[in-house]
Amino acid sequence: MSEHHVRSIIEDYFKNLFTSERPRDWGDILAFVPAVISDDINASLLAPISNEEIRITVFQMVALKSPGPDGFSGIFYQKYWSIVGNDVCRLVKNFFSNTMSMETLNRTEIALIPKVPHPEWVTQFRPISLCNYSYKIISKILANRLQPFLDKFISPQQCAFIPGRQIQDNVLVAHEAFHSLKIRRKTKIFEMGLKLDMSKAYDRIEWDFVQAVLLKMSFARQWVGWVMRCLSSVEFAVIVNGKVGSYFNLTRGLRQGDPLSPYLFLIISYVLSSMINQAVTHVSSKE
Repeated sequence: MSEHHVRSIIEDYFKNLFTSERPRDWGDILAFVPAVISDDINASLLAPISNEEIRITVFQMVALKSPGPDGFSGIFYQKYWSIVGNDVCRLVKNFFSNTMSMETLNRTEIALIPKVPHPEWVTQFRPISLCNYSYKIISKILANRLQPFLDKFISPQQCAFIPGRQIQDNVLVAHEAFHSLKIRRKTKIFEMGLKLDMSKAYDRIEWDFVQAVLLKMSFARQWVGWVMRCLSSVEFAVIVNGKVGSYFNLTRGLRQGDPLSPYLFLIISYVLSSMINQAVTHVSSKE
């Protein structure tokens, strides 16, 4: 099989993976989403952006991560901040004032990381998004502003990426839960454990669903607009054998490597948790 054929197969796979399956009616699902975002939270999310907030964000990020298509990693911005700082601040502020195009800024290359020693299928690679560092500054600011409020509405069972919570706690909870199930096999009390396989979960998230959930939760429309600009302006190119392919547009999916993606995924997972919790409550009320 030629390299051109291999590249074609890989690119077609990702084009299909990141293509939306719209239209859908989210009404029944959105009924489980409460309006939990207060005016005070929205005020914090929409606060004017300052040069100092931008500078802190730049130096907060990892300096030596792989660069995006423009070739500039974090170490460049941090080492030469005295030279490029004003231009970076102007760029970021233009985004928040909706006066800039995101086309070239949000171009992203996909690096394929093997999940197994000798991969034979495209599904055996993990796609890591190499975003431009200048874009990641914008995304990180949005993520930083959102993070302090996650524990106010994200399910207590969700421990990843939430300040003050440890993902190890869920490992212990799962172990104790299945130990309890094993013991109760000797009784007449019947219970079960449910494992959900969220295959390609990041990649299959529909953008219109993200927007609908954020609005239903009462996030400010301006904030939702910023988030959707980050999502909908992406162009991908896949790296195969060290060579970058042609760019193509996406219509769904979150990028692994985008600072904002984990928090958006938490919010979407929160919807699933709400549905499960209400189902459990409904069943318990009938007993």
